[in-house]
Amino acid sequence: MNKSPLQKNKDSRFADISEMLKALAHPARIAIIDLLCNCGCERMMVKNIYERLKIEQPVASKHLGILKRSGLLKREMKGTSAYFLLNMENTVTICISHCLKKRHD
Repeated sequence: MNKSPLQKNKDSRFADISEMLKALAHPARIAIIDLLCNCGCERMMVKNIYERLKIEQPVASKHLGILKRSGLLKREMKGTSAYFLLNMENTVTICISHCLKKRHD
């Protein structure tokens, strides 16, 4: 049975959301999102992220890459420094950040 264009669009959207949720399926990645939600700053350098979370730099970079590819984070470069921030254009990120902020209230 052929799918209608509407069904194909819906399936694609669900696949995108599924990839984002898979990206969250690791405690270190949830900790990164939580840190960015509750740090009181708009963006953080990679060095600050791994130091605050007490993880090794290669581990942090791996998890940041997964979160960026999923669309949950954005990366900005300033000179040679990489900064990461929540992708607040993404509704899944907005929902997750809301849940994590509520947890801290």
